Amino acid sequence: MMKRFLSIGIALAFIIPLLWGFASGQKEQDKQSLSLEISEYYRSYNFISSFSSQFERETLAAYLSQEKLNSERLEKVFQSMKKVKARVMNTDPKMTIQVKPSGLNIFPSEIIEVRNFKQNGGELIVEVAAYALKPEENFRYIALYDEHKGNEKEIPSEEEIIDTAKSKFPPRKEIHKWLYVNGQWMKQEANLVFLKDKK
Repeated sequence: MMKRFLSIGIALAFIIPLLWGFASGQKEQDKQSLSLEISEYYRSYNFISSFSSQFERETLAAYLSQEKLNSERLEKVFQSMKKVKARVMNTDPKMTIQVKPSGLNIFPSEIIEVRNFKQNGGELIVEVAAYALKPEENFRYIALYDEHKGNEKEIPSEEEIIDTAKSKFPPRKEIHKWLYVNGQWMKQEANLVFLKDKK
């Protein structure tokens, strides 16, 4: 019996600091400390969600012409969609829970906030919060972008958009896994989702 308690104690002594290190120790880090390519992925993702409608994204996903689009906003959204898709590597969908199916046309109306991350060599685990973007807010951002022709001084910043989204709905928590492959960071397609924890 004493040996059993001793074994449990040793296991807890190992596991608790490990969990605490990820949940608490990483809170001082922000996405500015992430590599440029990973930060750009989340920045592009939020730009796509903020400054295009779901219908526009679905239309752009089927766009095959090599010519530039007439709209500067939609051209930037389209190029951002390709950048984001290029950072995603396919994984076995049976291994993890997926929030959404794969594909260039799947960009839901949501804003991603990086909360924590932990790197171990060529593997990076990123904890994010996904906030739903209300349609009226989405259309307001699009209208502001078009009105001011993308002038960053006149349109809401990514931080302002995240703060607004945070005040509307509770987030969906996800874990994103990144791998360093052939000299670049690639995100696994499937995300681990916390189904019950909505805080």
